[in-house]
Amino acid sequence: MSENSQHIIVIGAGLIGLCSAYSLRTRGAKVSLIDIKSGPCLGTSFSNSGMIHPSQSKSWTPGMPVTNDQINAAKVTFDLAKQSAELIRPIFETLGLPILSEGCVQIYESLDMARLAQTKFQAQNIETDILLDPIETLNQPACVFKGDFSGNARDFGVKLAAYLDAQGVTQFYNVKTVDIRPNDQNKIRVRTGAFQLDCDHIVVAAGIHTADILKTFGINMNIGAVPGVALNFDRPADLTGFPSRSVMDHTSRTALTIFEDCVRLSGGWDIDDPDLILARWKTLAPDLMKRLGSPTSNWVGYRPVSPLGRPYISSTSKPGIWVNAGHGHMGWTLCAGSGDLIARMIIEGHQDLRFSFVG
Repeated sequence: MSENSQHIIVIGAGLIGLCSAYSLRTRGAKVSLIDIKSGPCLGTSFSNSGMIHPSQSKSWTPGMPVTNDQINAAKVTFDLAKQSAELIRPIFETLGLPILSEGCVQIYESLDMARLAQTKFQAQNIETDILLDPIETLNQPACVFKGDFSGNARDFGVKLAAYLDAQGVTQFYNVKTVDIRPNDQNKIRVRTGAFQLDCDHIVVAAGIHTADILKTFGINMNIGAVPGVALNFDRPADLTGFPSRSVMDHTSRTALTIFEDCVRLSGGWDIDDPDLILARWKTLAPDLMKRLGSPTSNWVGYRPVSPLGRPYISSTSKPGIWVNAGHGHMGWTLCAGSGDLIARMIIEGHQDLRFSFVG
């Protein structure tokens, strides 16, 4: 790691902010990390489905006509997702974390629907096979995506934060107010109630709070906050009859994932009532749900969603202010690639307009 003189502050310690800090520090920058919460990955990243799924790169917004802009957004997001999936594997190794399973499964209401989906995915160069295994697909027709895999996002974030601390990245948590303005040395001054920092660049990677932070600079950004839910269950000692890979339900946009310490149902689009997800999965997999019993906890999170369903990874109209946000349901999948891209832009002057933001 070669050191350089640039000091970069990353606002946001979710998966996107942590991976941005990682890639910047790897390139030798001095990095400081700031978050409103008490620790890393306590926002949208907290109760993630665990799936790193380039296959799901298109916008999930239901009931809207598909435009050419959305199709193009899905293409560039898929390209970044594939790269990100490759980049994150060595970080897993560095952190000593396991890949939970290879491949993700998506179930459909009929075999015809699964075959139609397979045709569409293959037309987008997404490797897809039909799967009819009664255990792996909950006795439903399904597609399996070989380029997808699963890992524990929360554990990844916590261990990455610890790794960054060991690499000299200063981290500030419980920061409720931030005042940002130029200083008299052509740098950017960040002041809070507890400290003051001068830096060369700021990366705003604060999820649904990104737009509010940028507004303080007179920058208007359109990022929605779309809720999804998660329910955790005690992991049975005997997993006979449970699928070995994450299973996505195409209809409800929810998933079942088995983690080291729990079984999780998660996802949904614009849903903040966990009971709706529970009812759906009791219909899909009644025997498994009986074995799981009652959830031990539930959670509601809000995804930062851009109008086209692709993230903003870009400079802004204000010198030194960058954005890495708006990843929607793809934050876990895109985090390593997004962090790498923003670092190359800032440190190496790399030009990439695929995820540009004008504002």
